[in-house]
Amino acid sequence: ALTDPEAELSWVIGAGGAISKRRGVEPKPDVTIRAESGTFVLVLAGRIPVDDALRITSLRMEGDEYLGKRFLSSWSFV
Repeated sequence: ALTDPEAELSWVIGAGGAISKRRGVEPKPDVTIRAESGTFVLVLAGRIPVDDALRITSLRMEGDEYLGKRFLSSWSFV
């Protein structure tokens, strides 16, 4: 979830690996990731390592932390 501006976004990864995104929160997510939008973007861009962000920024995870770290680390921006 992005906390500023107020936005709640969900990415759903299906059994076959297909990914869909939507607004709102899934009723039973495997992992929930919360952060200020600037922090979230810096983590997705690889500018802040996920483990560092969890220690020193607003980034928080609830649920399957391994899955959350994989999700955040899977993005690549040029």
